[in-house]
Amino acid sequence: EHPLRLGPLLAGLHPTSEEIAVLLQEFVQERTENQYPMLDISRQKLSFIPEEITDVEVPTVNLGTEDEPEPYREVCVGYNPLEKLSARDIELLSHFEGVRLMGAQLTEIPAAVAQLKRCIMLNVSLNAIEELPPELASLEHLRALKLNWTDVETLPRWMLEHPELMLLEMTETGFLRTLRW
Repeated sequence: EHPLRLGPLLAGLHPTSEEIAVLLQEFVQERTENQYPMLDISRQKLSFIPEEITDVEVPTVNLGTEDEPEPYREVCVGYNPLEKLSARDIELLSHFEGVRLMGAQLTEIPAAVAQLKRCIMLNVSLNAIEELPPELASLEHLRALKLNWTDVETLPRWMLEHPELMLLEMTETGFLRTLRW
């Protein structure tokens, strides 16, 4: 965990866009045996997503083959008091193939999620989300959807028919609490 807290720093100092990009570069984590490279700005007391995340150089991993490369980079903005995602926030996140929003105090996934065209993995665990928007179905590259510890009680039909979705995590969800054996 980074000792610096970005939220209070950005609010108090009003750095330039270039300074923010340099600062954010310090939050890039290299690939390890258990983790893909990512920009990890989780737990930074951010109430918004800095637009400079698009300027940060996060190493790319190829999930595909040499003939059919499939670049992958992650961003983690979890455990920040975001509460709501704007269309602008979604557009900023659309520059990444992996998006981690766990514990961001979200109550919904906005329709603008359709902008995440490159998204392969979306983690919205630990949020008070009750419904999945139909726009999620338009994420044609989505392979992993993590809904652990959410209030989702029903799953949309498109999930059964989604050609790429291979992993659905739902530990302690509203859906599991409503199942009857």
